Amino acid sequence: MQENIHVPGGVKQTDSRSLGVLAHEIKSPISTVIQLLYAAELLLQGPGTEEALSLIRRAIKRAESALALARGMLDCTRIDQTRVSSAPDTVTPSEDLPNLLESHTQNAAGKGITIICDLQATDCVLTIQPFAWQIVVNNLVTNAIRYSKRNQGPQRVWVRTYLESDMFILEVRDEGIGMTQSDQQKVFEHFFRAVEAKEQTISGSGFGLAMVKMILDEIGGDIRCRSEYGIGTTFQVTIPVSQPSGARE
Repeated sequence: MQENIHVPGGVKQTDSRSLGVLAHEIKSPISTVIQLLYAAELLLQGPGTEEALSLIRRAIKRAESALALARGMLDCTRIDQTRVSSAPDTVTPSEDLPNLLESHTQNAAGKGITIICDLQATDCVLTIQPFAWQIVVNNLVTNAIRYSKRNQGPQRVWVRTYLESDMFILEVRDEGIGMTQSDQQKVFEHFFRAVEAKEQTISGSGFGLAMVKMILDEIGGDIRCRSEYGIGTTFQVTIPVSQPSGARE
């Protein structure tokens, strides 16, 4: 009998075939990593040190891709667990957003990327579970860092929050590789990765943005993408507000 496993977002449940695809996607890069490392080991025993280092770097990239997929699967599982638990259904951004961004700021600085924050209206209360909120923030900021241009001088990522009517807006903008119009139409599909990202062997699961969209669909929020190829990308998230700024005692 085929079992259905619930995923967040009010969309169709993931069946065993989908999980098979996930397993295959993880198995493939791990197998490649093992083969590359074996080849590197042999080369390091002789004069081919530079070629060995190249293979090791390729192995690291493939391992990062596998890790991203595994994290995506774990996130889905953890979201499912929080939905049947007594976890709170609201978040106050001012209580954790600065800490979330601080960890990304340190990571970005090591890659020559500056994160510029303009955080407004963060003392409002949002209708979203804490772990789901963290997934939304972490995916958007991680992607902005990941897809920034390489070896082209200092890069910047902007994170902005504000209120619009009864919605909390989170915008994350980068100066990265951008996307074509065709890629933008598919960016929220499961396992989709832009052609440019594949060509540059940028690690990623192709699952994070689809999960973010599922989360937001379930709570009555939204996510939109604006991008210009070679210039950069902006993701705008809207989340319902249960209590506006200054409403709490």
